[in-house]
Amino acid sequence: MSNQAEDTDRRQQIAQHQAFVDAMEGKRSWTWDIWSLWIDENEYLTTEGRSVGRWAVSVLERSLGPNFLRNQKNVALLEALGLWPLFSRSPIPWDYANLIQFAAQVELIKPANSGLMRQLRHNLTLEWWAHAQLQLDTACLGQHEGWQAQLEPPLVTGKPGDVLFVHDQKHLYIEARLRYQLSAEQLSERFFHYMVRLRGYLELQYSVYITGKTGEPLPMQKISQLRQRLEKAAQETHRSGSEQWVEDPERGMRLKVSKEVPPVGVTLLESAPVPPPGLDLLSECLDEKNVEYQGAVPPWVRIEERAGLWQFSELANLSTEQRLDFLSSYLQGTLTTSPNLAGVILSPRLLLASQTPLIARRARIEQASGIAVRCLIPGTRVRETIIIPREGHPTVAADAKLLAGLFEKEDDFLNWLLTQSGQPKFNALVRDLSPGANAPAPHEPMPTA
Repeated sequence: MSNQAEDTDRRQQIAQHQAFVDAMEGKRSWTWDIWSLWIDENEYLTTEGRSVGRWAVSVLERSLGPNFLRNQKNVALLEALGLWPLFSRSPIPWDYANLIQFAAQVELIKPANSGLMRQLRHNLTLEWWAHAQLQLDTACLGQHEGWQAQLEPPLVTGKPGDVLFVHDQKHLYIEARLRYQLSAEQLSERFFHYMVRLRGYLELQYSVYITGKTGEPLPMQKISQLRQRLEKAAQETHRSGSEQWVEDPERGMRLKVSKEVPPVGVTLLESAPVPPPGLDLLSECLDEKNVEYQGAVPPWVRIEERAGLWQFSELANLSTEQRLDFLSSYLQGTLTTSPNLAGVILSPRLLLASQTPLIARRARIEQASGIAVRCLIPGTRVRETIIIPREGHPTVAADAKLLAGLFEKEDDFLNWLLTQSGQPKFNALVRDLSPGANAPAPHEPMPTA
């Protein structure tokens, strides 16, 4: 490449980064081109991976509209949903996997569900979008198994359901629910989520690295002061190359700003511990659906657990088999008094493979009280799904086995979706920058509403 061409490329790159900084500071509107700057920045993407990343962004732009990102809240929405890999310097490409999976699901479902696509463009609350993601995921999982899937089927109650599967003359209704964090946990996650965004902005602006503990959440009036302190430290490190520290001992904050690249295996940011979540909201979810489905065909309730039940409660130290025993015993009481439900499908948003023993990454455990399945999914993650049928229902035990067969094949789900869209399989899209066992844990965006 000639010097003139190199100079042109460098000028273009500087202009792109300046456009991104201006958008972050509210000086200009976001566009899909600015939003997708990460495609050429992420080191773990192969050439094919960058191509598929651009395809995924084009699907979102085509489906949501070219002006969707002009509203700053929509940029924050996609980030909170784990669909924006911009700030990921981690070799775990879970956020990239989220994005391309969502795009492939939209492409698969869109032709027969124009109503859902209209709602995605206009119903912009985080809770609704997260629910729609779970609906899409459930419907496409059924199609992966060769089942017919219908979104929002009409019910005799006059309200639409979430998903209907038709399989060999059998009709299975699935209701999707998300179990969010409690208010104290939400506050902690909102603050940590803000710190992740601030770290990404400052690292990109000043070519530094920020690591350490974020500490307890700050009051809103003190957050701007923290930003000023951290930006001043980043500026000084950028100017002099010297290491800087931003600390608040009372709240447990200790952040290092450095020019030194963090070693592989080091968690970039650590949040403050949060109180362990309880189990009460699981029963509340089932109670609500039992009332909604009075007079209708009993559904299975799929609950995606986002409150850290697997990570921070008494379940964290149990084996999969022990979790199945505990949860089936706990929830069967609620199911017994819920005649309008067929059973419950419960799983966490994600478990990291690096935090899971190799022998435990794939399993299928069947008991009279329920079934547990585990499998690896792309993005260096593990999915564990607990399926508990309501005792005394004549057919749900057989239905539970059908559903277990669907979820235990989730390891091939993303590859199947990509193939349906004419894209390469996931392993061709990413580089393995670090062995899975030593990979740092990324932050999972949580609801911020």
